Formats: sequence, C-alpha cells, structure tokens
Amino acid sequence: MEKSGLLLILSEQGQVVLVAADPSEHRELASFQALEGKTWNYPVLVGDRLYVRNSQEAAAYRVQLN
Repeated sequence: MEKSGLLLILSEQGQVVLVAADPSEHRELASFQALEGKTWNYPVLVGDRLYVRNSQEAAAYRVQLN
C-alpha cells in the first residue's frame, strides 16, 4: 500500500481540509465548505467519492486522486 502523506479532515463547522502529514509544520493544501452547521460525523472516502453528513444534510463530492 502506498502512503499518501496527506490528511483529510472534516471540521466541526463542516469545512473539509486537506493538509500535509508533516509533524514539523501545518501546511494546508486545499479546503472547502462542505456542510452548513455542526457536524461530529467522520468523513468517508470510497474510491474518488467523499461522503460527509451532519444531523440535517448529507453530501457527496468527487475528489481528484493523483
């Protein structure tokens, strides 16, 4: 299995953030607002689809995997 060196994070405020997995610095590579309102659910990545949800809505996004 290949290591990507990336972390995909869903914030409590519904923002998805892609960061480099580097313990020496925080380096944000991309971000977008995926949901409105609070979410405490885990994001799920299946193939090239990112699934996110909160108590009122759910969304799926296609992500480019390079």
